Amino acid sequence: KTVSDQLQHDSPIIKTAASIDTIGMSEVDYAYLIYRKEDYQAAASLFESIFHKYPNYFSGRRALAFLYKCNNHLNKNSDNLTLLDNISATYTNEEIDALAKNIAAGELIKQGDYQAAIVRSEAVTSSFAKTAYAKQALFNLGSIYWYFLNDLKTGVVYYRQLIAAYPDDDLSITALATL
Repeated sequence: KTVSDQLQHDSPIIKTAASIDTIGMSEVDYAYLIYRKEDYQAAASLFESIFHKYPNYFSGRRALAFLYKCNNHLNKNSDNLTLLDNISATYTNEEIDALAKNIAAGELIKQGDYQAAIVRSEAVTSSFAKTAYAKQALFNLGSIYWYFLNDLKTGVVYYRQLIAAYPDDDLSITALATL
């Protein structure tokens, strides 16, 4: 099979996303095939290269997300936070910064560092209001306070902000079910 044939069969998510912004997506598609073969070291190198080449495009953001996944497979979790923080510092107030902060918040939640996750999520809600990044950050904040800090009052505030801003979104439906 050609790369195109495999992608049409194996990854409709990438194919759909690529139709929005195609710059660099053929490189992401190739790296994804390496990732699917579980050659995480090689895939990580490719995704890192793609990220640095296209940081302000969808392909760069997609590459960052997969680089994070590769590092997890390679047990480089501590490298992930350093990478994400460096990206945020380098690309402040750009979309890649919001993505890096949201991914870092998720990692910090997994590690139990809720205060650091709150800082990153609040930065996203203030700098990227009315974006999908803010939507995820609001959900993270509501979940941190509700489930992990047992501060239901604050959790309700963030969940209600999410529901008000994105009433038909799946995350809002989940927040509504929690409330």
